[in-house]
Amino acid sequence: MVIIVTRLKRLMRACVPVVVAACPTMAFAQANNGFYVRAAGGAAFGTTATSSTKNTKLGTDTGGMGVVDLGWRFAMGLRIEVEGNFRDNGVDRLATRRVDGKVLNTSNAGGGVQNYGTMVNALYEVNLSRYNIALRPYFGGGIGVNWEDFNDVRGAESARFNVGNHTTVLSDPSELTFSKTRAAFAYQAIVGVAYPLPMVKGLDVTLEGRYVGHDRVKADAYLVSTLNDRVNGVIPSSHGSGRFGDGTGSILGGLRYDF
Repeated sequence: MVIIVTRLKRLMRACVPVVVAACPTMAFAQANNGFYVRAAGGAAFGTTATSSTKNTKLGTDTGGMGVVDLGWRFAMGLRIEVEGNFRDNGVDRLATRRVDGKVLNTSNAGGGVQNYGTMVNALYEVNLSRYNIALRPYFGGGIGVNWEDFNDVRGAESARFNVGNHTTVLSDPSELTFSKTRAAFAYQAIVGVAYPLPMVKGLDVTLEGRYVGHDRVKADAYLVSTLNDRVNGVIPSSHGSGRFGDGTGSILGGLRYDF
């Protein structure tokens, strides 16, 4: 016990000068607290979303993404921000499960999927100026709400409809469409780097990669025969829904101004 107490005393004597020497540095970091804004844009990579029933697959191509951040920087590199984002991807593939059990691509797939999000992010930025390195890497993540809009998502396929009196009708082609905007819990992971522009104090250029995902959202589905033939006086059609969840990576470049 005496040995432990002695060692603790030696450790405290050694730590006191270090803490005293660090105080000016800590005070300098706290003096840099303040408000900042950022705007960034870039590419949102394509992805494939599968419905919860695994009966439908929706593929998108690479599109665009933009974000606007309002935040506050704290001491020791911590940043907290509120973000608004927008993502737009075109639909390049729509596959459905047919009556034979196979999931096959529809023809003439098209439309788009737009995502609107509001996130709260927490980031940690590493200051490497003590090593004469101007780059400041940062990493973190966020949570929030995402609204997904299926904008005229469609494809043509052969379909069987059950019309009154158990009459089964084969219609080729039929058009399948998805629509509606739904909200869901969203999350993201962010890794990036900031570089100060010497011509304007407080202005940084940023480059980052991120992964954004959200829970499944419900989309209304409509399947309608495109033939003019009527059965029992009506055009064969059906209405259903699908639940889709997806995640995509993106690369963004932007400008950030620290007030």
